[in-house]
Amino acid sequence: MPEDCQDDKKRAQLALGLIDDADDHGLEYAWTGMDAEFGAPWFLDTLDRRGKQFLIDVPSNAHVFKTNPLLSYCPKNFSTSKLRLSRKSLTVTDLRLLHSNRRWRRVEIRDSSKGPMIDEFLNKGIWFWEKKNGGKPAHRHLIIRRTPKENGSLSVSNQQP
Repeated sequence: MPEDCQDDKKRAQLALGLIDDADDHGLEYAWTGMDAEFGAPWFLDTLDRRGKQFLIDVPSNAHVFKTNPLLSYCPKNFSTSKLRLSRKSLTVTDLRLLHSNRRWRRVEIRDSSKGPMIDEFLNKGIWFWEKKNGGKPAHRHLIIRRTPKENGSLSVSNQQP
């Protein structure tokens, strides 16, 4: 990748350009999937505004809300920098720990030489908000996958699984 495209914002802009090119050339696809470096709320909001369905990994330290954070402005200053939240955020890893033993759905992924490969999934409605972009909180679905050998992955979608 060229050096001038190696920061997160530029890579994300490059990815949006690739999506635009696919659309311009009539390429048909139902979903957009990407790894965690593209899991920033502003990028997800951009895909959502464009009407794209997505399932994108998010970093384990991404902050989310269990319910709508209800933003309010500080009475003395109506600038975006003075927004206040009615709730505290938590990381997606913390949210995974809160649900460590309930509501998991076992799914047989495929057969293997050692028998069926079975992973567990949890779907949890969450809210994303990124103060620096000043947008509104967005409702998303956090899909947590865990395997018998590891914690698995953390992904976000704008569609109910």
